[in-house]
Amino acid sequence: MSASIEEFLGELADCPYLQRLARVDGTVRLDLTEDGQIHHWHITITSGKITLSRENRPADCVLHGDKALLDAAARGERNLTTAWLTRNLVLEGRVELFRLLERLFPGPPAARNPRDLVLPPPGGQS
Repeated sequence: MSASIEEFLGELADCPYLQRLARVDGTVRLDLTEDGQIHHWHITITSGKITLSRENRPADCVLHGDKALLDAAARGERNLTTAWLTRNLVLEGRVELFRLLERLFPGPPAARNPRDLVLPPPGGQS
């Protein structure tokens, strides 16, 4: 699991192809505030491939938030949708790009797959 948003984005960019984004084309910019400074990440999604830059360019979707919040999300400790709904994260532009990007973030560290909770059929046979 990533320790920071930088590591998380780097891992995404290192993936040669993300099936979840196969039919997605668009750009997202993260404007992250830390110690009074704004750090920019520009994410380009082209049919399953992600490329990154640190440029402050226009994007289809722009997220404004605290870097600590995104670091916590990269560790699975915060949910970006909850942050958006509670106005800890400001979103401009295409909401569907935000939702697609948010689904790439890890779940909570102690989360379990619901399929693991399915009880075996009566009689103990699978």
